[in-house]
Amino acid sequence: MTGSRTRIAVLMDVVFSEFQEKVKTGVLKFVREAGIDAYFLGLGNMDPAFPENRLKTALLDMVSPGEFDGVIIVSTSLMNAGTLDSFKESLGRLKALPMVSIGPSVLGEERLGFDNRYGISRIMTHLIGDHGYRSFAYVSGPFTNVEAIERLEAFKESLAAAEIPFSSDMVYEGNFATSGGLESVETFLDERHLEPRAIVCANDQMAIGVWKGLAERGIPVPGRIAVCGYDGEDLSHAITHRITTLRQSFEQLGYIAAGRVYEKIQGEESPPLGLLKGELRLRSSCGCYSLEQRSAENEHSDIEHGQYSVYHTIVSHIREGCPHERTDAVYSRWTLIISEALENKESILELEHMLNTCEQTAAASPDPGAARYFLLSLYAVLQEECGHRLFLLNSVFRSISAKLQQAIDRLQKSLLDTLDFSIHREEFRHIAKLCGARHLHILEFRNFELTDRGAVVRYSTRESAPGSSWQPGPGAWFPDETGSMAVNIIAFDNLRYGYFLLDADIAYFGIYEYLRTRFSIISRDLQRHIDMQKLNKKLSLEVVERQKAELELKEALIMVKQLAIEDELTGLNNRRGFLTLAEQQMKYYHRAGIPFSILYADLDNLKTINDTWGHEEGDTAIRAAAEVLGSCLRDSDIIGRLGGDEFAALLQGNEHGDIEKIEDRIARACGAKNSLLNKPWALSMTLGHQNADPKGKESLQELLKKADSSLYRKKQQKKAGTGRGNN
Repeated sequence: MTGSRTRIAVLMDVVFSEFQEKVKTGVLKFVREAGIDAYFLGLGNMDPAFPENRLKTALLDMVSPGEFDGVIIVSTSLMNAGTLDSFKESLGRLKALPMVSIGPSVLGEERLGFDNRYGISRIMTHLIGDHGYRSFAYVSGPFTNVEAIERLEAFKESLAAAEIPFSSDMVYEGNFATSGGLESVETFLDERHLEPRAIVCANDQMAIGVWKGLAERGIPVPGRIAVCGYDGEDLSHAITHRITTLRQSFEQLGYIAAGRVYEKIQGEESPPLGLLKGELRLRSSCGCYSLEQRSAENEHSDIEHGQYSVYHTIVSHIREGCPHERTDAVYSRWTLIISEALENKESILELEHMLNTCEQTAAASPDPGAARYFLLSLYAVLQEECGHRLFLLNSVFRSISAKLQQAIDRLQKSLLDTLDFSIHREEFRHIAKLCGARHLHILEFRNFELTDRGAVVRYSTRESAPGSSWQPGPGAWFPDETGSMAVNIIAFDNLRYGYFLLDADIAYFGIYEYLRTRFSIISRDLQRHIDMQKLNKKLSLEVVERQKAELELKEALIMVKQLAIEDELTGLNNRRGFLTLAEQQMKYYHRAGIPFSILYADLDNLKTINDTWGHEEGDTAIRAAAEVLGSCLRDSDIIGRLGGDEFAALLQGNEHGDIEKIEDRIARACGAKNSLLNKPWALSMTLGHQNADPKGKESLQELLKKADSSLYRKKQQKKAGTGRGNN
């Protein structure tokens, strides 16, 4: 390549999410050891049906043998079966470069990954053989995803091997997100009326969603339904979710992949590794309760020797009646074990489980009261240590995020005031510093539709170096400097404005996507501003046309300002607008001592309307609901669409009977709207309500949460046939 150091391109869908962050960590570990560099490029999921994905694929066209020595393809999330042909075509010109894939092979290159069939088979063997479960449901990943297909096939094969009949009703197509798990519970239990003894999920995020969905219905896990996940993600943020899973180290995969590509670049060829096998991690969600039994049965137990030792120390202390003179020593040892365990987040779940297993011992101790208090104290220490660690991490991130948002807000305003990028270098440098980045490069394409025309450097940290020069374009899209970088496209609607590069080792992976979004919005607003200036200049030649241009410019500027707070579908405030305006109004109510309340509204059966009559009808229903709320509430009330089918309003006054009157008005208005629309579906809403004390200190979020709880209770009453309808 043109530079003196070896450089690897890592092609992935997002730079970065939690999964890609683990891969990145492994790759960076290797390239640091080897003295080489890696560039991580976010290409989207290669599905051309979505405009944003089409825009992101421009980055793939910028990868060339002249700038890179090898390629790692994170195909497990980058490639779907429906986009395989187009991906092969785009990647074909790089076939001469040394290449490996983390996931399915694209062009016949070496494939690295975990054996999905082994993993699901291992889980099913445990559930069927060790627990004797015979009734299952399965939450799959997208049916277009190659690895999701492999896991689903392994599930079917395991059932066949155990002579358990398979039915398509047992499978729900999820999305690898928590929402997919939540929705699957409704489908399995409410629509298909299944009664599974165990629900197996194709990843841990969906397993958390399943657990939450079961908890909302009062169904105990694993008492009535066992739950298993896959991938073994870090779950210390959800300490009560003790999910049995198949652990896979994607950090290890990233390290191995970088090593294999580097070997190929060096002309070395090692025998194929084959697929790796994950480790079964047994926890209580499948029904494994006994710590001692798990120690004997599971050779890959999460509880290390030191944790077993402190467990036996705790048990002995309880059996001896919790002598006061030894309690402080046990506390000290327990705190030390927690600190060590925080280096491996999964073990936190086992520490909580450890305390649960001691409860029977406490009940039989010489002093059950003292033993119970002792266990509660240990649990409090566990929660405090975990909470302190997570609080520190989150508080630092929140602080950085707030400062970063303020800095970019100031940059956006100043750029709209003057389009000269050269006078904003200090603002860009400050943004890079807040991100913890040594290098930041922001480039603008010369042509927003034809990216092969090259780019202009709008800001670069290297510009301060004497004699530095860089003319970005085909064969020279990336700077010839030392360091691993993350690359993201700057685009909006159907236009690619440019791209930016940032150090790949930023501590908080969410910053990359945040910057991509903000830079894209700023570029859109700048372009609109430029277009407005051109329009104003053209129309200013004649007085009448000038007046028309000024009016259009004023309206356009108002539109730009409202984009951040207005819901485009309904014209109501969006979530951000509602929260901002409602918080300001609450401050006035508190100062003036005026009572007020929160109304929470949910459009009934939107999913059914979308699924049965299409999303255009669903949008009609959402707009109709917004019109009903607007007509039934006062002009002084603040109304907003929080997202999807959810609305909220801040109402002045909370006298007894007010909410009943509002509900009656909304119910009558829904009926009138149904008559007017004459649709095959019926418009109805469920309402929740929470009064606020003008002298109280409850935040808007707390009031919204209580109003949402009120709405949820009414939803449940409706389903049971005891609630009051609003149609």
